[in-house]
Amino acid sequence: MSTLTTTEPSRPAGKTKTLESQWWFGLWRTFKRGKFSSQEALYALMAAAVVIDGRRTPDEVAELEALVKRSKELAKLKDERVAKIRAKVDAELVEADFRIHKAIDKACASLSGTWKGAAYAHAVDLIFADRVVPVAEQRFLVLIAEKLKIPVPEAGRILDQLKIKNEQDLPMVAKAPAKELPTQYESLSDKFKDLVGAMSPEEAFFALLALAVYADSKEVPQETDEFRALVLRTKTLSRLNDADRAKVRDAVWPNLAPDKREALFENACTSLPPHLRMAVYAQAADIMFVDQKVVRKEVLFLDKLQQRLEIAASAADEMVEVLKIKNAR
Repeated sequence: MSTLTTTEPSRPAGKTKTLESQWWFGLWRTFKRGKFSSQEALYALMAAAVVIDGRRTPDEVAELEALVKRSKELAKLKDERVAKIRAKVDAELVEADFRIHKAIDKACASLSGTWKGAAYAHAVDLIFADRVVPVAEQRFLVLIAEKLKIPVPEAGRILDQLKIKNEQDLPMVAKAPAKELPTQYESLSDKFKDLVGAMSPEEAFFALLALAVYADSKEVPQETDEFRALVLRTKTLSRLNDADRAKVRDAVWPNLAPDKREALFENACTSLPPHLRMAVYAQAADIMFVDQKVVRKEVLFLDKLQQRLEIAASAADEMVEVLKIKNAR
């Protein structure tokens, strides 16, 4: 069969250009095949992760909103374009089972290259956001790994590392029962606040994430937004009520002054329980990736955190590699 060609009037006779080489042909072909654009497909899989179990939990919805703002490919689009993408995709993600699976198939078929791993990792992170992974969500993650043709070892690596980041299947620190102390003795507890190792696990967790925001000596809006989202969704902090979370913040915040950060870092590292160390390291790294730039000061902070928390270099490297995949798009 001959290849369709066009002849441009301005070109000398005999100079032809195939349809396949023209910039608009790829767009037309994508439209004709009924595929999503790469940005639409990325959003579709993230949105599907939120509704696949037939419910929209506040944690997952909040994480979706945060990812739309921080995703490398979605964040660079104008608000109007993002709104159009969301409207188009949401219209196809109706809760009827056959419709949502049709949209998932379409999204997976529309992605290629590094988009695949990034979309899968974003979906995993969203599903882990509410710390409950029902069977429907487990099947969804298996399904899209297969449809995206992500090798099983690679999909397993992403799952394992993001489970650690989201504190999945890890024991929670039991809170010691409050002792009945006479009123005049209650103020003595404040005397221990300045001692290394005297922070609560929640305060240590909060402090190290806050220090990650300031690791490059400046406050970047995207990193601040991600920090706030993590405070609300991470298992260690989200189990606190608003009043207790405010107490944690108030205990840590005064020590974030530049001249107090080194002491706060040491105190927090010493106070953090061993089973939370890898989760804190992962979330600190994720905060740094959010603005798509990891500067030297941030690299040094992560190296120092890895060493101070006694995390094996190989485990830290593995986590960073997975977070790079997640934040590539």
